[in-house]
Amino acid sequence: MNIGAWTVAIDPPHAEEDNDGRITLVVEGTELGFLLFIACADATVWIDTIEVAPGLRGNGLGTRLLALVLALHPGRATGLAAPTAALAGWYARFGFVPAGPHGVMRRAATP
Repeated sequence: MNIGAWTVAIDPPHAEEDNDGRITLVVEGTELGFLLFIACADATVWIDTIEVAPGLRGNGLGTRLLALVLALHPGRATGLAAPTAALAGWYARFGFVPAGPHGVMRRAATP
């Protein structure tokens, strides 16, 4: 599958998802990955889930999803919980720093 040509959909979450928004990457009608986010009352954007199809991990799709949510919410702080040390290292590349127990990480608001 050529992942060079992709479509982005920014939609409300699915009925079973308890979030404010869903960003989906689609190629040739197939969902390759998605990101769920919550826009918090304190102006923080909380990244709830980033999921990429198992056979396509390592191709930059998660990076694209993360870059999209950050671009959609400029100037807002961002938070998430990294479930593993490897993912914490990946998020650190985007400016996230440890901010609490259970893998909580935050990225400061940028102008």
